[in-house]
Amino acid sequence: MAEVRAIFSITLLTAMWVTFPVTARSLEGRIEDRGTFVVSIAGKRVGTEDFQIRSAHDVVEDEGAVTIRVQQAGQPVAFETESDLVLNSHLWPKTYSWKQTVPRFSALRINFLVSPVTARYRTLNGATDFREFLLPKNVVVLDDNVLSQYEILVWRYLQTPGGKQHFSAFIPQEALPGKVTVDEAAPQGASIAGAKVNARRFVVTTELTRIELWTNKVGNLERVSLPTIHLLAVRR
Repeated sequence: MAEVRAIFSITLLTAMWVTFPVTARSLEGRIEDRGTFVVSIAGKRVGTEDFQIRSAHDVVEDEGAVTIRVQQAGQPVAFETESDLVLNSHLWPKTYSWKQTVPRFSALRINFLVSPVTARYRTLNGATDFREFLLPKNVVVLDDNVLSQYEILVWRYLQTPGGKQHFSAFIPQEALPGKVTVDEAAPQGASIAGAKVNARRFVVTTELTRIELWTNKVGNLERVSLPTIHLLAVRR
C-alpha cells in the first residue's frame, strides 16, 4: 500500500505462522531511549530514523520518523513517514499507527486489543481498506523501514534470555503475519559512536533472511546489518 519501497524489512517471512507459548514478564523500571539511526546501502547513505521510546505507568511508546532519499528514473525522490507503536508493560502491542506524508499521503491504524485484530488502511489513491487478522496477543510488530522496533524485539528476547526464541511477528504495511527466531550470538567488536566496543550481538532469522543487531549492555540498539542487501544502520 505504501509508495516507498522497503529498504529494511522482513518481507521474506513465511505467510504461515504458529502460536508460541505466551510469556508475560513486565519490564522493570522506566524506559527512556532516543536517538537517530543513519542507514546506508553499499556504503551510500539512503536515510535516517529519528526515534524515541519511553514508558509511563503501564504503557510503552515507540515513535519514529523516517526519511528516505533514493533515485527513481534518474531523479532524486524523498519519502517521509511517521510511526507510533503503543505497547503494554509486557511489550505486547496495543495500537499502531503509520503514515506517509511525502511525496503522497497514505496511512494505517491497527487495534491489537480486539480479536480479530482490526486494521484500517488509507491507500495512496484515497480509498479506505478495512482488514481483520487473527494474531496472538504477544505478536511482535516489525514494520518496513522502522529500525527502533528491533530494539523492542531485543527487549522481548531479554525478558527470558538464553537460547533460540521464536516470536510471532507482523508487518503492518504489508499486512503480513509470520515468525522470526532470535538468538544471542557471541559478542563481537563493532564501531559504536566512533569507538570500537565489544557489543552484545543478536541474530534475527526468518526462512530466507538474516539480520544482525548490536546493542549496548542493557539492550539499546546501536547497529543493524542486513548482509543480503549490504545494508548498515548505525546510531549517530
